[in-house]
Order: sequence, then C-alpha cells, then structure tokens
Amino acid sequence: MTILRFTCTVNAPHAAVAEYHSTVDTLFRLTPPSMHARLEGNAVPMAEGAVYHIVTKQFGFLPIHLHSQITKFDLPRGFQDCQLPGRGPFRSWCHTHEFSGIDAGSTLITDTVAYDLPFGILGQFVDVLFVRRQISVLFNYRYKVTREDLDRT
Repeated sequence: MTILRFTCTVNAPHAAVAEYHSTVDTLFRLTPPSMHARLEGNAVPMAEGAVYHIVTKQFGFLPIHLHSQITKFDLPRGFQDCQLPGRGPFRSWCHTHEFSGIDAGSTLITDTVAYDLPFGILGQFVDVLFVRRQISVLFNYRYKVTREDLDRT
C-alpha cells in the first residue's frame, strides 16, 4: 500500500476552511481542468454514507470512473472518502482530509492518501512512474486554488 501525505497552511480561520471543503462542488473547483471531472447523478449533501460517482478523463480522452463514499464526516476536524471496492481504478483508495487551527487566522490542511493499484508488480511500476506524480500534481493544484480562494493576507 502506498501512503502519501500532503500539507498546506491557509491564512483563513479553521471554520472557514472546513466549511469550504464541506460540499461536493468544492471537489470540482479543486480538480485541475485538464482532468475534465464531472459528477454522474445527483449532488447529494456531503455526509457520512454519501456516495458520489465521479468521472474524469486521463490523457484528455480516457474515461476513469470512481465511486467514492464518505466514510467519516466530522467537521470541522475533517472527513474521509474511500473508493467503493471494485468501483474505480484502484484496488483500494482512502483519502483523509484533516483541518487543524494553527491560530485564529490560519489553518493547517493535511491530506493523507492510502491506496493500492491492481496488477501486482506492473501496478507498482505504474505507481512509481506515473500515479504518485499525478497525485502530487493534483494536490499542488488543490492547495494553490484553496489559497487563492481563502487566504486573507
């Protein structure tokens, strides 16, 4: 299993950062346009047990379907979403979002992603050459947009 951790400090109050991340619309705001992310079905409110069918495009044309469920929802501390077994490109995927107030005007965001790819040694090879880099690019983009939207400095 691969575990990646990313952090970002935002110059905004803890409650504002948590609220910003509390809707599925924010997911699409924080996804690079090149991924062409869209939601299939209705946008139900984010809560424990909610399931979302998200479609992205890899390389601009290859559709990737991911069925993700909110498995923990404890705002303002954070939440966790996990791929439903057999319903996405990963053997397993869980993403934990944590929000911690540093002081009255700044918040630490910590994202932990734990995943396994299918296809054994071939999947491990693809992970090292491609997937980790793509996930890093995704979080760099997310943090850039989050700061643009929320920083109050």
